[in-house]
Amino acid sequence: MSYSLFISYSRRETPFVAGLLERLERARLNVWLDFRNLIPGHTWQEQITDAIAQQDLFLLVVSQASIASANVEDEWRHAITLKKRIILLIFEATPLPDDLKSSEWVDFRQVSMSTAIKRLIIRLSFPQPTQTPVPETGFEAPLIVWVACLVSVIVAVITIPSVWTLYLPYYLLPLPYRILKRDFSFFNVQGALIMLPFFTFWTGIVFVAHEAIQMATIFMFLLSLIFSPLLWLLLRLPGMRQWGKPVASPPYFPNRYQPDIDTFQPVTFTVDAAPEDGRYAQDMIRQLEQFGHRHVTDAEAGDIVILLLSVFKKSSVFNPQQQIVYPVILQDVDGIDPRFGAIQWIDFRRGLGNIKAFSRLLSQPEKLLHSLGVVPAGRQVVLPPAVQAISFYVTFLGILFGASLLFTLGIEQFAFHPVSIAMLVAIAAACLAIVTFTRTSLISRQGYVTSSGSLLAAMVGLGVCIALKLLIVLVEHSQLPQDDFPTSSQMIVYALFGAVLAYGLGLGGVVFWSLRDWRDLRRWFPRRPKKRSSGRVST
Repeated sequence: MSYSLFISYSRRETPFVAGLLERLERARLNVWLDFRNLIPGHTWQEQITDAIAQQDLFLLVVSQASIASANVEDEWRHAITLKKRIILLIFEATPLPDDLKSSEWVDFRQVSMSTAIKRLIIRLSFPQPTQTPVPETGFEAPLIVWVACLVSVIVAVITIPSVWTLYLPYYLLPLPYRILKRDFSFFNVQGALIMLPFFTFWTGIVFVAHEAIQMATIFMFLLSLIFSPLLWLLLRLPGMRQWGKPVASPPYFPNRYQPDIDTFQPVTFTVDAAPEDGRYAQDMIRQLEQFGHRHVTDAEAGDIVILLLSVFKKSSVFNPQQQIVYPVILQDVDGIDPRFGAIQWIDFRRGLGNIKAFSRLLSQPEKLLHSLGVVPAGRQVVLPPAVQAISFYVTFLGILFGASLLFTLGIEQFAFHPVSIAMLVAIAAACLAIVTFTRTSLISRQGYVTSSGSLLAAMVGLGVCIALKLLIVLVEHSQLPQDDFPTSSQMIVYALFGAVLAYGLGLGGVVFWSLRDWRDLRRWFPRRPKKRSSGRVST
């Protein structure tokens, strides 16, 4: 028997709901979900109310956030008024309102998604009165979560020798707890896992003089080569993606779908974008016009409005409940107008790789959203590959420079001249300021480093800081008699030469990524208009 289902949930559980939707559709069930089925040009609330009435069953994803949500409460109370069959999908155990305690339920906490879906399908076909009370207390999680938590404990132990980096222990030591809480930053944890083997090796070879401790650290390095990538892979599995809150869930990217369409209906369109996003707008307009679509500056004369969402534009004068508006997300940003968070976003956060498919499907909204749409989750740091590579490199360089300075000043067995110490501190402050401003600007597209020229200046500035530090340390060491040249001093010199090597190799990588993905990088840097007016791009 075929059923139609309405799913009610909290946006904090969008990763779980996205996985649930995919499995239900594989089972050939007809599912109504707001961001998938809401049609631009019509009032959201009316569509939701009508959908609850038209679907056979009402599925409520139970979590602390959904039970506390006023909108979710309005939906399930409307379902009760219509005498709909309600099935609770237990994602988190939480106290329930009395009106829901007698409902049927399926527990999704301990089992895999596929197993829970099978149980749900059986219950759909064979309704049964509730024989056991709905679980309202207790913590349970799928096996994959406990496995990831165990591996993260091992990674946390491996991180201990690299505690001097500050960045790695900040994200990796509390990770087991944060996995269970579902609120770790996947972007920063990913960066820390990538850097962990290098810094563990660096600690054992350069910063540790005692042979026994050095051997233990090298053993930790060998373990990091196994468990760091293992944890990275575990965190990206579908089970972990569905477990985490949006910030902890690896973003899902639609396939670079190339529709097999020989003929399609051209449309007229307008692009609503901030002036800073003008390069994105112009490249999109150029590509769409190559496929026969016609760009107009007057939205009233167009069939479709393409809204580019970014830190520079979070809302629009166009109403998606009255017009056909496609929200296109360019970067992660909080505070987007809720009207545009009710429907799927077209995801161009990693670049315009899907622009050809977007062009072909522009006249077919249902296929377009199904093929290229993503859940409007928010709070996920997603960057174009070149930007992400540069961001990780700058972070790595800042950790290496800052930590080596602490080692130089704290463990050094002889005293530097006070002037040299003051100069080293000033150089370190300048270096960390450059790293902080560069990383923040690259991620947010705001700040001091928001152009290719300023990025080049920042890279040169970091190189100057490293060179000056190396020069000062070598001058101080040259004044010592050879017999007074301790082992720790030699390690400092080796560490500094290693930093120079890391800087050179990393700079080469930055140049490679910049040339490889130059268009993505160029679009990512905001255009600085001489005059801001309407916020709408026209050509």
